[in-house]
Amino acid sequence: VTTQSTWGATLEPMPRAVDVWFSARDGQQLFCRLYKGDCRAGVGLRGLVHYHGGDELVADASTEELDALLRCGFDFIVLPEYRGCGMCVGMPSLSALVTDGVDLFRRLPAILASNDLAAEDASIVLSGRGVGASCAAKLTAACAECELELKPIALVFESGILDFSQLPAVHKMVAARALPALAQEVRQESDPLGAALALWQCEVPVLFFHGADDAEAAVEGVIEANTSCKCMQKPLLVIKGAGHGDLRAVAGKRYHHALAQFRFTVAGGEPPTSEDSADADSIPFDLWALMSAMF
Repeated sequence: VTTQSTWGATLEPMPRAVDVWFSARDGQQLFCRLYKGDCRAGVGLRGLVHYHGGDELVADASTEELDALLRCGFDFIVLPEYRGCGMCVGMPSLSALVTDGVDLFRRLPAILASNDLAAEDASIVLSGRGVGASCAAKLTAACAECELELKPIALVFESGILDFSQLPAVHKMVAARALPALAQEVRQESDPLGAALALWQCEVPVLFFHGADDAEAAVEGVIEANTSCKCMQKPLLVIKGAGHGDLRAVAGKRYHHALAQFRFTVAGGEPPTSEDSADADSIPFDLWALMSAMF
């Protein structure tokens, strides 16, 4: 059955997907989609919690895209929606992204258990793209300071934004006087989520993906963030010819092979197969600050 939100957004049913609503600390109803793979029996599952980009919705994730991520060695994927977007009501707020994310992690064991997934000893890799990457970086730091049954063991920072004030979408929003509270957050601070500081303090492994031609988040910023990041495992893949929204398409199998190798390094499981990297050498890419022996 197609679900429709009060905003008019629609969410089509998807095989192997379970749609979950849960309450935030302020009573706001939040939404996430749980996508299940062919899970192994017992404990020790590996999951990916992925925050989408600012111009995307959970409903935009296709089965092909999610299946490709599962093949990187994950047993399940959790796709949270931002409040005020898609199936979530309320007003969009950058400051609420992190607290909502902590509330998701508090409820994640129960969400998994109610869907026949053992939360015990589960390994969670937290991932984000664009605005979602900045959110994921700050959320990783926030979870480290909380009493949680499940915490991120690693972070994937894809096309992350470290200076919101330079985003064309933000300039349009301010000029149109749209979402004034959100615009005010950005005007007051260029990095309202504190992603740069969170990356600097990060102690879990971080995999950085960035497009060399990203016009919305300059590659020099992520190179600097990678250099200053305290963790020892922090590979950075800068994809030649990729911009802000087409990194996965340009990188091709190199993206998924790198993610699979990262998952294997931080969470164990099956190593990437030769098929995963069959076309990797044909994809142009650069590597900077490769500080682990993963590749």
